Parts: sequence; structure tokens; C-alpha cells
Amino acid sequence: MTTATVEQARAVQAPSGAIKIAAKNSDAVVYVYTNAVGALCAMGFAGRRIKPDFRIRYGSALARERAVTTYFASAAGIAARKAEKKAKRAGGHSLTVGHILCASWGYEQTNVDWYEVARVTTSSVEVRKIKGNVTTDGGDRGQVVPMAGEFVGEPLLRRVGEYGVRIDSVRTATLWNGRPVYWSAYH
Repeated sequence: MTTATVEQARAVQAPSGAIKIAAKNSDAVVYVYTNAVGALCAMGFAGRRIKPDFRIRYGSALARERAVTTYFASAAGIAARKAEKKAKRAGGHSLTVGHILCASWGYEQTNVDWYEVARVTTSSVEVRKIKGNVTTDGGDRGQVVPMAGEFVGEPLLRRVGEYGVRIDSVRTATLWNGRPVYWSAYH
């Protein structure tokens, strides 16, 4: 939908005589009006939503004013967080060639996979799986550390996301903190 279509769909829902108030620091809009029985009402929209976020009758003009102010403040906070997140994504990631990534995963056991960053682009990295040096604490569990340069398998090109490098639907690799990682194998 275009912006004009969204505005038109919102305006149709507002009763005649409603006054449109737009927030200064977000895309939020509130329509204030008096309903057929004389009660003070307001309905608000944010983003590109056509359904109102709220449509409420208030007992006083002060209550309505406070609710609208609170709604605009909330919408401004959301807009600021979205802008911050977008700027962070535009800034790229901090991974460099040679960084070691760890993916700890599993169900009823803890598997650990290691990856070394082989190539870097603005929004993605090429990683290669590497071997791990395993020590046991009693047969079915222990600690593991990566063996840099000991490659296993072909390179994988993966996007760097907010929470790390998504290897597949199960594994997300994050930057290794330098300490041994716990593993277990009960089956």
C-alpha cells in the first residue's frame, strides 16, 4: 500500500469532525474526537498499520491528553530503537579474517562446532569448519578448544546477523571468548 492509501484507510475510520494530530519525532498519528453521545475519544495509528493501535473513550480531556502524550512517547522510543538498529546494521560487523567462531548446540547433549573466518564482506563472512581438541571429564562430557587452521570441509558463505553467524537452522556461531567450551554426549 502506498502512503496515500494508508492515510485514506485511516481517515475513513475516523468520525467526521475528528482532529488529526501527528507526532513530531515518530510516524504516529492520533485522531481525537467526540462521539455521538458526547464522550471524548481518541484512536491512534503508528507505522503503516491500518487498524488502530487503540480506540478509547476517556472520562476527561486531561485523561485523553495524557494518553495521547504517552502514546507519542512510546512511538518515539520505538522509532529511535529502529533507527539505532538500522544504523548498527549499516555499520557492518566487527568480524575479521582469522576470528574463531563457536556454535554450541544440541538436544539432551551439547555439541560444539568451530569455524574460522576465511573471508569478510560488508554483511557476510566465509567460514570454514575446523577441528576441536577434546578433553574428557569422565567419558561422556568434557571441554573442547578449537584447532585454528585444521580445516574440515568446504567454505560456507553466511550472513552476519544480530546474534551471530547463522550456520543452518540449528546452529548459530558466535565469536569465541578464548575459554574452553563444555560438551556432552549421552547417546
